[in-house]
Amino acid sequence: MNKIGIIGTGLIGTSLGIGIKRSILKDIEITGVDLEPSFSKKAKKMGALDKVGRTMVEVAKSSDILFICTPVMVIKDVLETVGPELKEGCLVTDTGGTKLEIMRWADMFLPDGVDFIGGHPMAGKESHGPANAEPGIFDGKAYCVVPKTGASIQSVDALLKIIKSLGSTPFFIDAAEHDSFVAAVSHLPFIMAASLVNTTSDSPQWGDISKLASTGFRGVTRLASGDPTMHR
Repeated sequence: MNKIGIIGTGLIGTSLGIGIKRSILKDIEITGVDLEPSFSKKAKKMGALDKVGRTMVEVAKSSDILFICTPVMVIKDVLETVGPELKEGCLVTDTGGTKLEIMRWADMFLPDGVDFIGGHPMAGKESHGPANAEPGIFDGKAYCVVPKTGASIQSVDALLKIIKSLGSTPFFIDAAEHDSFVAAVSHLPFIMAASLVNTTSDSPQWGDISKLASTGFRGVTRLASGDPTMHR
């Protein structure tokens, strides 16, 4: 499995590509694509990709392992589009922040002979886009692994090899449990930060209040500057 495809070359997709290219893994060819062409071009310049694909179907067709690194709400359309084009034995995985719905979509749209393993690296930052990518973003972080029923041992081993090469620790978890845990430690903190920013900045006195906001306010509200499309 030496041909890797990446659909979505933002912060996580580009960081993933750079991390794999700089890892101990050898003879890996990575092709990527993004709805925003400048993202995939930037990812290639940064060393995350060997090739830039024209379409996601083109990338999917040639991949032994396909990473879907798009916002969660886009993953359904991606699976529906590329599903019929995947070659037998392909491993498909994602990096989405929820898992129950994604696992259901994989059941709906992926054919027999294609393995799906849900994935979610517990890594990231409030800045987004390929320009903010860095290979060390995964180092020392948990990487959630949710194999679809029937996924082969070979596919699981292949994904674990990549995860470990990034410096992450694989964490096997049920999809429903994953969504509950991540809601507590990732989604809720974002909502709280965004709510605090909205509440304070709506004040007619915010111009004066903001002059007093310092490190404490910055620390509590940092997550509010994250990509709202990705969080949705």
